[in-house]
Amino acid sequence: MKKVFKIIGGILIVLLAVAIITLVVFKVRNEMYLGSADKDFVEYLDKNRWELDKHRYFDEAGFDFFGDDFYKGKVFFLGETHGYAELQTVDKALLFHLNRKLGTRHYIVEMDSVRGRRLNDFLGREQKDMSIISDEIIPYLKKRIMQQAGEEFVQKWSDIYDYNRTLPDSLRIEVLGVDKLPGDTVKMSRDSAMMANFDRIVKDRGLQDESFYAFFGLYHALGEGVAQSNSDPFAARLKKSGLDIKSIICFNVDSEVYMPKEAGYPTPEDEKITLLGMDGPLALVYG
Repeated sequence: MKKVFKIIGGILIVLLAVAIITLVVFKVRNEMYLGSADKDFVEYLDKNRWELDKHRYFDEAGFDFFGDDFYKGKVFFLGETHGYAELQTVDKALLFHLNRKLGTRHYIVEMDSVRGRRLNDFLGREQKDMSIISDEIIPYLKKRIMQQAGEEFVQKWSDIYDYNRTLPDSLRIEVLGVDKLPGDTVKMSRDSAMMANFDRIVKDRGLQDESFYAFFGLYHALGEGVAQSNSDPFAARLKKSGLDIKSIICFNVDSEVYMPKEAGYPTPEDEKITLLGMDGPLALVYG
């Protein structure tokens, strides 16, 4: 019996030692990986700063952030890491800005055509019916992009409805859902499906002369392919087709991300973690 206890004790000691070594190596490599801030980048960010909250948009007097070339785009992308509340505010602000500045009214969302039609139904009703968002769209998101299924998302759509009611019919925002349908077994990547669905919508509805605004996960909004992927992002496919793409990619630093327990990952009681920012330890944008 003593021999058995010794063996078990030895195993536990080895496992503990491995865990400690792993943590030490992870910490050391993380410190090496992060390096130091690049002076030029920091100065650029200090100079090119625009603070945004739910009461401030891109249309205030004196705003001149993007430059003339930006507005020559055909499809404007905002790419997010899912789970950061502020991005819902940025999305709404940019949607309203492009609508006012360019008359952009076609809002491409990371949802399928069924959900796109329901959102258009929501926007088109004489009386605001938030049950469409809470009872239909939120349950869908909890299965597809559960980190978006929060109160900020609900408030955003309430605000989009209110804004839409102030516009003439020719400028009212319309939703385009281009993602794959749940349960779709066609052997095609999501980005391939997005491209095919977008092409079909543009052709069927004669939208060749229109501009578009799209809010997607960061990867789908990249204008170039990623070395580790065998499939080009949606934005890169549009660019290769000859469309002028403008992509704004959002990097969150020193931030907490919403990681719901339903995702199956061990998370704190408040369901917030700091591991997924762009300042390490799992990802890093140098500088």
